[in-house]
Amino acid sequence: MLHFSQQDEATKSDHLHRVSKLLDKLNENFKKNYIPGEDLCIDESVVPFRGKLIFRQYNKQKRHKYGIKIFKLCTLPGYTYKLRIYAGKENGKTNTTPETLLCICSTKAMHLVYR
Repeated sequence: MLHFSQQDEATKSDHLHRVSKLLDKLNENFKKNYIPGEDLCIDESVVPFRGKLIFRQYNKQKRHKYGIKIFKLCTLPGYTYKLRIYAGKENGKTNTTPETLLCICSTKAMHLVYR
């Protein structure tokens, strides 16, 4: 199994501890390699996944009913500027969609966010 962190660094509230360093590095490289324009959009994607995860999402109306929800801050040409994997409740917070979106948008000032 592929891990990107030590087992002793794990906390019970962080469901993504095995890949959090990889996600941080990805987000860092996304920002370093592209300077976005003024217009940004927020995209919600579900990656199909049938394995066992505590934060796996279920949607009976979709073709792939189970998956991992990912929120992305994208530029209009489609470049992913920042991503965040929805991991359920963390540290007593509900981690609802608006909270997640505010967390994603907090890194870029002076940009328009369309609702």
